[in-house]
Amino acid sequence: MTIPKMFSHPITATLLALTAATHINAETVNTRGLEVIDGRANRADALCCLSGADTALDGSIALVSDLGVLFGAELNQIAGTLTITSSMPLRLSDGSAPGSALSNAEGLAIMRDGTHAISFEGRHRVAKYTARGFGISAEAIPRDVSTRHNTGVEALAADSGDTLWVISELAAGGGYDVATLRDGAWSYRGKLVGDPDFNPVGADFASGGELYVLERSFKYLGFASRLLRIRDPGASLEAETVWQSPRTRHDNLEAVAVISETRGETTLLLVSDDNDFALQRTEALLLTIKP
Repeated sequence: MTIPKMFSHPITATLLALTAATHINAETVNTRGLEVIDGRANRADALCCLSGADTALDGSIALVSDLGVLFGAELNQIAGTLTITSSMPLRLSDGSAPGSALSNAEGLAIMRDGTHAISFEGRHRVAKYTARGFGISAEAIPRDVSTRHNTGVEALAADSGDTLWVISELAAGGGYDVATLRDGAWSYRGKLVGDPDFNPVGADFASGGELYVLERSFKYLGFASRLLRIRDPGASLEAETVWQSPRTRHDNLEAVAVISETRGETTLLLVSDDNDFALQRTEALLLTIKP
């Protein structure tokens, strides 16, 4: 779900302080704020509303906005920066613009061959695009996945076999619907049970098969975020809370991507959707889970 847009925002995020939280299994989670830099030569596309992120096999980072724009980015962990390097509007297969009704992109998953899978709200679907943003195919979200007009499947991830996983943002029947898409066919996988105040807004797989799910809560005029981990989603959708932020500590975090896994540590990139609203900001942070 997108918070209503009102007016523009500052492009560069505030550099956040280094903070830490403790996981229920005694893991430590460190968060480090990143400065977001607009390094594009061509800034015709507005840098705002970032709602999905993923990394390709070569380590490159892509983001998508709910205005239907695909961005390239470079992460410099030493300097603490996330630099936006390129942008291009998503196009239909013939190169034409899809129009605003078809452009509310929310989730992004990059497949092994470089195909970009993107989930959309409004006209709920998962569509595949080339790395340059040209449409390949689209599949409507099945009816057994609960949606409303502006509440769909923001959480999208591709597993190691290129099966796409979606999680509904709308709580229904005691949980959030989970489904998979492979070779044009949908399979219903069950419900992710959790706190109804927290809605799934992003997801990504780690190399070991763990599914990380980013959730958001908006109440009392402030956002709170938390990260869940599903150890083996093919066997069970039972999730554990890895990290939860205090309300108002961070902005509207919607995008999540696993960046690296070394020496038992997993580092994820989280990015916020500022909704093109002056009181919000485009925020990026690294979240590192240490054993």
